[in-house]
Amino acid sequence: IVTKLCYVNKPLNEENIRCGRPLFSKLCGYSQFHPLAKFRMNKYTILNRIGEGAHGIVLKGRHNESSDLVALKKIPLRKLDEGIPNTALREIKALQIIGVHPNIVRLRDVFSHGLGFVLVFDFMLTDLSEVLRNAERPLSVETVKSYMLMLLKGVAYMHANSIMHRVKH
Repeated sequence: IVTKLCYVNKPLNEENIRCGRPLFSKLCGYSQFHPLAKFRMNKYTILNRIGEGAHGIVLKGRHNESSDLVALKKIPLRKLDEGIPNTALREIKALQIIGVHPNIVRLRDVFSHGLGFVLVFDFMLTDLSEVLRNAERPLSVETVKSYMLMLLKGVAYMHANSIMHRVKH
């Protein structure tokens, strides 16, 4: 599910919405032109491609040191002088603020790679839309309550951190 995240009661200042290398350097530690930037991708072994979205491709990978499975979302910058899209910057910053919560996929790492950047998430076998698409009908009341409770806990945690979630169609 493609989502759009925005701040509640904390309007984005000029620095938060500025596109380009300076802000991205603050988010991921260094710019794509830093000599160590290319080595961040070497921390992962790519296993296979698992999807493609409006902003790039998603790869299944394994963190070489921990053996944890991860999802690597590779987002190319179409025009280098335009910088990183505001929506991507907001998503990165919001996920960094959120930190770890059992009902929100964790952003593990952000780094530049080639002429784009990579978001590294915990790998999830599926998502709610896939579960609902493949579920036996009708869903039991207990199942619906369980899904709703997990969803509401995640949204409540985001709201407690001044972040609003909305699905963009």
